[in-house]
Amino acid sequence: MEIQGKVTRVGRITSVESRSYRYVKRLFDIMLSFILLLLFAPVILFVYQKIKSQEGKPVFYQELRTGMNDQSFIMYTFRTTTIPSRVIHGLPPYPFPSSWQYGVPNEFTYIPNPTVTLTSTGIWLKKHKLDKLPLLLHVLKGDMSFIGPEAELHEITRFYNVYQKQRLKIRPGITGVVQLADKQKLSYKQQLEMDLNYIKYRSWKKDVKILARTIRKLL
Repeated sequence: MEIQGKVTRVGRITSVESRSYRYVKRLFDIMLSFILLLLFAPVILFVYQKIKSQEGKPVFYQELRTGMNDQSFIMYTFRTTTIPSRVIHGLPPYPFPSSWQYGVPNEFTYIPNPTVTLTSTGIWLKKHKLDKLPLLLHVLKGDMSFIGPEAELHEITRFYNVYQKQRLKIRPGITGVVQLADKQKLSYKQQLEMDLNYIKYRSWKKDVKILARTIRKLL
């Protein structure tokens, strides 16, 4: 993990979405997630049994994430790593850096545990992009949407300043402008600004474009 730079803490965004947009989008999320859960039910059961028989329990990987209006939830994905490789991350690092006092630093970079080992099933799941199928249930429940900012770790969002908390005005998404970008080339400030720009100007036209790009990426 790397901590550098200043903190973004000015400005507020005002959404220009149509009045009916959020309600229709939620209805769309419910209908599409329900249909996809039915269609992928055999695949989900197959993956569940495959992980359980080859790697054992737990089948799901759990992480505390932050959703809309700063409400936290446990996000489930299929486990892709060995159990010993799972570690508890302390964020921000201690001793507490003064740069976090006014929010998450602009150049903050989260570096995952370098000792993580993918299982054979995990490699297969990553290759076929099946590890995130359980996120469909989160969309159905209302924890997430199909399109929105990436669900951030709760350990990070608890240090958000007022400006950064605007990222939590809508439901986090399975896909979005940042998820489709090359995140390694973007600073935390750039990712935040991309998400806030989407939140401010979100519309059906933008969502259709993001969905189309996501489908092309998956295929």
